[in-house]
Amino acid sequence: GTYLTGKGSWDVTVSSSKVKTDPYVRRPIDNDLEQIWHTDYTNEGSTITSKINPPHYVDITFPEARTFSGLVYVNRPSGTAGNPVKYLIYASSDDSDNWVFVESGTAEVGVAKFETLFSSNITAKKVRFKIVESKEGYGSCAEIELLVPNSGKETVDLKDYKSLTKE
Repeated sequence: GTYLTGKGSWDVTVSSSKVKTDPYVRRPIDNDLEQIWHTDYTNEGSTITSKINPPHYVDITFPEARTFSGLVYVNRPSGTAGNPVKYLIYASSDDSDNWVFVESGTAEVGVAKFETLFSSNITAKKVRFKIVESKEGYGSCAEIELLVPNSGKETVDLKDYKSLTKE
């Protein structure tokens, strides 16, 4: 396939979550497009009384470094609250939070999914999708996929990666 496999062994950390338990937090990588992750908020009935504003993030950590060529972000299937508008992608070559900027982009709110292709294949132990601006200020995600290495592109060390965009 076109996506990296082995999601069952990946770990996920999020900036905030409506539900704090593991099955809910793992929703960005659970292969179920109907189950979404959503940032935390409080409500009284149907009235939202507070929420955490962006930036929001989803971090994925692999058991060992993986090589990939891009990222596909699948928005929630119902509604648009939390859909990313502006985003940044970072990666780390180890378990630390020594993030290296990889790419930035904008997304149309109403699309089902969008893809960010990297200028080179990269190898990383961790990847961060950071929502800088979103619909209604929430964060939500149905699924994040990472694209297998592109045979037409060179694989570069993360520290040598050159983005075609700016942070």
